[in-house]
Amino acid sequence: MVRSGGHVPAGCTPGPQSLTELASVAIACFHQKRYEQAAVAILWALKAIPIRGTPESEQGIQRFEASDWIGTQQAFQRLLEEGTPETPTHLFLAVASIRLGNFNQAFHHLMAGYELEIEGAESGPFR
Repeated sequence: MVRSGGHVPAGCTPGPQSLTELASVAIACFHQKRYEQAAVAILWALKAIPIRGTPESEQGIQRFEASDWIGTQQAFQRLLEEGTPETPTHLFLAVASIRLGNFNQAFHHLMAGYELEIEGAESGPFR
């Protein structure tokens, strides 16, 4: 989980609670060019899902919590290159890309994370 509350405004609580709802809010914010609000929705989404603890993800989270956006991108990009992509990896990359002003790249990662989550829901136990 993202441990630092410093990136989410104090006293701010989300309405939606599921990852897909929060990602949908972030997508809507992107369409309105409200990138900071999109980043906040993505941060809430990260708090709503488990994050697999690997040395690479721990390094990425440390860089993320230090607001080292280039380091965050490098760490999580390595995870994408090493194996099966996961939703949190894309969401961390989306926030880092927003912070660096790379909005097209941020939207790409947001959508990739959202699509992975939708695919996971569609292949659930009731299919």
